[in-house]
Amino acid sequence: MSTAKTERAEAAKLPDDDVIGVLLTQHARIRDLFGEMKTARGDHKKAVFEELKALLAVHETAEEMIARPVAKRSAGEREADARNHEEEEANKVLAAL
Repeated sequence: MSTAKTERAEAAKLPDDDVIGVLLTQHARIRDLFGEMKTARGDHKKAVFEELKALLAVHETAEEMIARPVAKRSAGEREADARNHEEEEANKVLAAL
C-alpha cells in the first residue's frame, strides 16, 4: 500500500491539472485525515470528520466517473473490482467513525 508521502511525490511529477495528480493528492489528504481522526478530540475532531466526508464524496465521484472506467479498460475488470472494494472498505471505516 502506498503512503501519503509517496502519493504526494507521484502527484508532484504530473502537471497541475492532471486528473491522476489531483486524485493522488486527494488520496494523500484522505490518509492524513483518517490518521488525524484517531487522535483528534472535540470540535477539532468534528471539523476533521466534516472535511473527510466532503473530500471522500468528491473523490469517490471523480473516481467513479473518470478513473474506474479507464482502469476497467486498461487494467481489467479484476483491478477495477479491487479498487471498488477499497472504496467500500473506506466507506465502512468512515461509517464506523
